[in-house]
Amino acid sequence: MAKLELTYYQLFPEDGDPGWHAGRMPDGRRVHATRFPCNTRELHWAGSVEDPDRCECHQNDGTCNLCLIRENGGLVFTRVTGCYRSANSAVRALQQWAANPDAPLPPAPWQCETTTMRAVICDEDPNGLALPLGTTESVIPPSQAAAPPADPCGNDHADMLRYWTSNDIAPTPCPKCGKEPNYIHLAMSVDPRSDDLRGLPEQAARQWIVENSEPDELGAVPIPEERRGGLLTHVRYVPDCEHEEDCDCAEDVSIMWVMDEYNTGPIRTS
Repeated sequence: MAKLELTYYQLFPEDGDPGWHAGRMPDGRRVHATRFPCNTRELHWAGSVEDPDRCECHQNDGTCNLCLIRENGGLVFTRVTGCYRSANSAVRALQQWAANPDAPLPPAPWQCETTTMRAVICDEDPNGLALPLGTTESVIPPSQAAAPPADPCGNDHADMLRYWTSNDIAPTPCPKCGKEPNYIHLAMSVDPRSDDLRGLPEQAARQWIVENSEPDELGAVPIPEERRGGLLTHVRYVPDCEHEEDCDCAEDVSIMWVMDEYNTGPIRTS
């Protein structure tokens, strides 16, 4: 088989964008050697290939995370190599896999559980460059992830919720029960695509937090209407301290509050 040719892309070199390597298999499937977060948000390089058939609902109802990504114009990639420290190692492993998918791959420092990632076609060109967007799995630490809302019809509402949240799009009716849950979410503090703070300060004094928070949720500050997307409505501020238990910094007027790093899940549902 001919050697897999990959092209290097870098959209924002002035910001230190590491870029990615992309190409196509002879059968037309896209391939990536790219960096994305694995495990507890560690950044690894790995090779992946477009997977048009993989889903988690057994293609029964089309509501799993992977099917919804495709339905909204995205692509699903399956990781086919181990995880490496450098782009060059991932490129070599991906090329070796493409030449002989059944042969043993080069040793990799990590074999992470992350198996799928998502991407979109730039400029909506079906034959154009596929831009990797990261993993399809959640990277929220279990200690910070809120319990999923009740699932009244047995469909995987939590999976639908993760998709809506990761794309900041408005909920749609569940195809099984027809209901449209109304989730009020705490948004990630920074939009990872633009480093935008959604019109809010990175840190604020306690008095500002008290004046601007939801009455029943200290630290939950509404995103300005003109800066909202389709779903995310709030950001969470937390006291800038190192305490984990028995902390009274929320009452300390001298402590600055900073935007929390993670999307911490729904604060209430209706």
